[in-house]
Amino acid sequence: HHETQFDLSKAPLINIAVFISTGGSITLSVVMHHAIGDDWSTAILGREFLSIYQSLEKNTQPQLAELPYSYIDFSLWQHKTLYQNGIATEKLKADLAFWHAELSDAPREIPFPISKPSNTTSSYIGERQFLQLPNDQAARVRDYAKRKQVSMFELMLASLNTLMFKWASTNDVVIGTVEAGREKQ
Repeated sequence: HHETQFDLSKAPLINIAVFISTGGSITLSVVMHHAIGDDWSTAILGREFLSIYQSLEKNTQPQLAELPYSYIDFSLWQHKTLYQNGIATEKLKADLAFWHAELSDAPREIPFPISKPSNTTSSYIGERQFLQLPNDQAARVRDYAKRKQVSMFELMLASLNTLMFKWASTNDVVIGTVEAGREKQ
């Protein structure tokens, strides 16, 4: 299921599955192509799934808020902002020029001390590692972020950056993150 491949010429561009373990735990898995949603949309979808699940548990009708705009509304606004008559706007050109200059000195590859050699062919298939902190440790991390007036995301990103800087044999480490580009709600 997690290796779903989508054909952009055919619907659906989303794959939803429910897995029930032998122990009775239930996992909802949602895999969707990035063309139909971004992280912002995924967060809304997650909240709506949770709301529906909680309503089903209580045997009540789900109460979902009407969205002020949809992903397609955002996509159309973004396209109009970046292109006019199929030609890149000055804003898009300026944004691209900024990032091209900003990243021009970035290393193409950062060598890390790893246990196995990397494949010479890029597959773009990554792995995930999960770590669950004990409640008391997680509370200390949240408290630290609050004292420093940063989000948990910012704290974890800074921690990852520090770790990569320590392990890399370079002073230049670039980390990319998903960003919806929605400055206003």
